[in-house]
Amino acid sequence: MKKNRGKKAALWTRKDIKTDAKANLKRNYIACFAVCFIMVFLTGEYGGTTQFISGYDIQNVADIRYSGDFKRDVVEELKETEQSAAEISDKYHIGDPEAVERWETIYDERGPSALNSTEISLFNVGTGNSNWNIVHKATGWIIKTEDNINKAFDDGIEQLVQGTASFFDSATRQYSSKFQIVNAVMDLFSRKQTWEIVVTFVSAIVSLLLSIFVANTLIVGERRFFLESRIYHGTKIGRIGFLFKERIWKPVKTMFAKDMFTIFWAFTVVGLFIKPFEYMMIPYILAENPHIDRKHAFALSRQMMKGNKWKAAKLAISYIPWFIAASILASVVGIFFLGNTSGIQANVLVNVFVGVLCLTFLNPYKTAAETELYIILRREAIEKGYTYSEDLNDKYLDLDLLEEQLKQQETDTPRASTAEST
Repeated sequence: MKKNRGKKAALWTRKDIKTDAKANLKRNYIACFAVCFIMVFLTGEYGGTTQFISGYDIQNVADIRYSGDFKRDVVEELKETEQSAAEISDKYHIGDPEAVERWETIYDERGPSALNSTEISLFNVGTGNSNWNIVHKATGWIIKTEDNINKAFDDGIEQLVQGTASFFDSATRQYSSKFQIVNAVMDLFSRKQTWEIVVTFVSAIVSLLLSIFVANTLIVGERRFFLESRIYHGTKIGRIGFLFKERIWKPVKTMFAKDMFTIFWAFTVVGLFIKPFEYMMIPYILAENPHIDRKHAFALSRQMMKGNKWKAAKLAISYIPWFIAASILASVVGIFFLGNTSGIQANVLVNVFVGVLCLTFLNPYKTAAETELYIILRREAIEKGYTYSEDLNDKYLDLDLLEEQLKQQETDTPRASTAEST
């Protein structure tokens, strides 16, 4: 049986939780890693994991993110205006003066055409061989071909078009006011600012819907996976989609309410730090019982985290030494193996090391530890009879507690039989 047998919430320690979390990870590491990896890219969970890694692209290969024509224009403006590289970088929001200086050197030594060369980024995004650029080039070629064809026809049909236009204007003169309305609408939507507003609005709506119906649903599914994985070590990765498979949508409303309350409370100094921990157990409660009422889930999480929020915060802070260790290791590698001639900045290397550490270990480790905390707090909620604790009804998630309950029933049964016979 597990080491946390009989462990009370008031007595739990970070060391015990982490020990159990590591033991569970060892038994099912590949699946746990795969689940967290999927969650990083599908839901944006685990904060800055991808930001750490993408820091390589952002800070060291700015030349990948911009076209050759853009770099040429920047260098020529740099030479004509005699502005500094830092000023040009700020003006065009490049964020890398060293990249501007590098472009100028390439321009002087190898000519403007050399600025069209690209490097390979970690995810091959923005390079000349990326899917987006291939489609962009193909589209440009089609448009150019179409323009040439149109130009050939224009000269031959110009008179016909003018005659048709005159006839159409005469026939529709009484409807001129309505055509003016159409013209006003077209003029409005021909403006760049209008389309920026439309695109921003549509993007926001799509992002919101994805967050509500996909991301939050997968987050609950991820918690279900970790709850089952600690007991059943052959748990499949597909369990993260159990809500989709079973068509249970009630958690969507609860998770949306959790997000909204967290955002609203973030505008207060107290709520910004307290509420995320107060709502910390809601995804696990939903993972155990997807049919639970929203108010019941919130009430249970508040009761379970009462007196445990600060300890949970210290659990989260306790992972910082891992980031420090990764940073030190990256610095050592940079100093002893790459030297000063590599062209890779120290902070870039640190970002990559920390990002890889998060992907391969810290993300599943933190979730496994959080899962152990839920099991401990769940046990206390059941034993102390918290309000709505009857909603924590998946008895197979804690086999230690189930075994104790069965033994207690066996003990109580003979007593009840003796009392009846008497």
